[in-house]
Formats: sequence, C-alpha cells, structure tokens
Amino acid sequence: MRSPRPAIFSPLTACTGGTDNPDASGTKEQEVQFIMDKYNYPAVTIEKTATVAPGAVVIVHDDGGRITVSWMAQEFEKHDLCGTVALVTNQIVKNGVRDEEAIAYWQSILDTGRFSFSSHTRTHKYWGRTDSGDSGTYIYTSPDPIPYETEPGRITSETLGSKEDLLTCFPGIRALAFVKAGFGKNSDGVQITPEAYDIIKNHYITMRNTGGGVDTIPPKDPYSIKSHMVGNTETAADLIAFTDEAVEKGGMIVYLFHGITGDLRTETAKLFAYIGELKKENKIWCTTFEDISLYTQEMRTAKAEAKQDSEAITLTLTDEWDNTVYNYPLTLRVEIVENWKEVSITGADGKTEILPVMRDESGAYIHVKAVPDSGEIRITGR
Repeated sequence: MRSPRPAIFSPLTACTGGTDNPDASGTKEQEVQFIMDKYNYPAVTIEKTATVAPGAVVIVHDDGGRITVSWMAQEFEKHDLCGTVALVTNQIVKNGVRDEEAIAYWQSILDTGRFSFSSHTRTHKYWGRTDSGDSGTYIYTSPDPIPYETEPGRITSETLGSKEDLLTCFPGIRALAFVKAGFGKNSDGVQITPEAYDIIKNHYITMRNTGGGVDTIPPKDPYSIKSHMVGNTETAADLIAFTDEAVEKGGMIVYLFHGITGDLRTETAKLFAYIGELKKENKIWCTTFEDISLYTQEMRTAKAEAKQDSEAITLTLTDEWDNTVYNYPLTLRVEIVENWKEVSITGADGKTEILPVMRDESGAYIHVKAVPDSGEIRITGR
C-alpha cells in the first residue's frame, strides 16, 4: 500500500499555507518546489499488469485441435476472454506443401481477435541432443527406451522452421513465443539440451515450460515460464484455485489445455466464466502468452522518470531492448499534485488525450500507457 502524502498545489496556481522548510525564502514557487522535492513529486512507477489488475492469467491450447479451439472461441466471446493456440505447424505446412483449407480455418480463428499463435514445433517429435544430428535413445510415455536418429538441423527445423511456417501462413503475426512440446527426454533425463536452449533464445523472446503452477510477475526465467497442465479429471474448483492464487500473490497462471471434452468441458466452462467475472472487476489481466511476455520482459529493464517544471510534467520511459521487437505499451502510474481535476497528455507524436485524475489513500495520480523509447510525454493539469 502506498503511503499518504500531503496535498500540494501546482506551480501554475496559488500556493497557500506554510511549509516545514526552515530555509525557504517564502516565495510560492520555492515553497511548492521544496514540498515536491521532499515527497518525490511527481513519482512514477511501472504497474505489474497492463490493466493494473493484481494478477494475470494466460489460457493456452496445445497442438491445435479444431474441435477444442472452436469451442474455446465461443466461450471466449461469451466471457470476453483471449488466449493462445500453440500450433504444431505440420498441420498447415507439411513437407513444404501448404494446406490451404487448414490455413483458412486457423485464419478464421485469428480473425476472432481472441487468439494469438505460438510455435509448438513442426512435428512434436523428439529432436535429439544436438543440432548436428545424433542417435541414441529417449524416454517418452513409458520407461522403455526408444531408439532415435536425427539428421543435421533437426532442432533448428523444429524451432525456427515452425516460426517461419507461422509467419508465412499468417502475415501480420509476430510468433515471438515458443511453447515447449512434451516429446520425451533423452537417456540422461534431459528434454532440452543447452544447445537447444540457445537456438530457442536466438529466435524467441520466451518459452513456456511444463508444471510449477503460479509464476511471478515478471517470471524469474522468461525461458522457463511455469504453467499448469490441466488433467481430464480436474474440477472447476481445482482450476479456479490457481486463478485465486495469482490474484492473491500478484502473479501469473498459465493454463495448458489439450482436448477439452466431456466432464472437463463442463468444468472448464465454469473456469472461463469465473475468469470473465474477475476480468470485469479488473482483478485479473487475461491476455495472450506473447503479450504478457512482451510486457514482463520490458519491465525487467524499463526505467521511468518524471520531472515537473512551472509548465508541465515531462515523462520518459526507456528500456534496454530492441525497439522493433519490444514495443508493447507499459502502464505507468504517475503521482501528481492534488488540486488537478484532469490532465492533458501529449505524446511524442503530437496527439493529445484528456484524462481524469484518480485518487486513493496515497493521493492523486493518473495512469499513462507508454511504449519504451518512444519519446517524451508532456502532462499538463487543470
């Protein structure tokens, strides 16, 4: 909880009353400046979620089952939700040949505006220890070892190749997130070797791992984001508990679904309805895997600064990332002087927006959305 701060007046208006500054000369401007310096006006902080909700939820469907995704699209529309399809791309391009019917179906899912697509490999098959090609054994669904032999470039094909399939078939998407496929582990118990991790990091900004439940915001490791793989026997109460935990702890939960049928469909419908209600109350940010990854990655290095002179507050936001990739707007809370009723915000592009001033126990503030490294934002009040 933010600590309350005393009300002060803008340098643009009259300042009445004294201060506890023994060195003040008595001018209104100096008295105001002293209080601003002492109480850090105008302070600016980056909110943990884009909507300022305390927690976040991401709904992911693995593999690309049309029956399940079509049902999810209906439920998302009903409850104003969104999510991500982690697509195995041999459904849309197989052996270099495009499946136009499949592409048209998945384009219709994109056109709902409620899904993003992430890579889930090309074939969902074990890709070996090294991209140079190797052979050995791996373990999948049983303890019995399965022999394998991979050709050179297999890992690159399954990672970068699947991304290229998505970008070619669906112009306009970015495919920045990789959703790890569960295809087994090698005889040493390793699923993704350091070499495979390096290849993934060269082509994606994040990777979802399997298991772990609720993660932090931002997650400790953007290439091992926790998730919950939903089982066929789970109830709505089981699943809702993860959302509640995300809200209570200020974290994020990534739900991982495969086929949603039978009793699980009934229970999942209850979960989606619950998330929809929390979204209405702004207790949860329901977003795509790509968007929350961009937001939380930018948070890691972002620096927000606000300065006030006799005319306006000048706000800047910078980060250390490539601006062609990391250009998702962060939500900033700017603490302002108490007597402003509304503010005028002008971005570097010259566009101006009028916003009302909000208040809580700590004082007056506004929320501003800003893309890092996009120039100065000027805020004037009245």
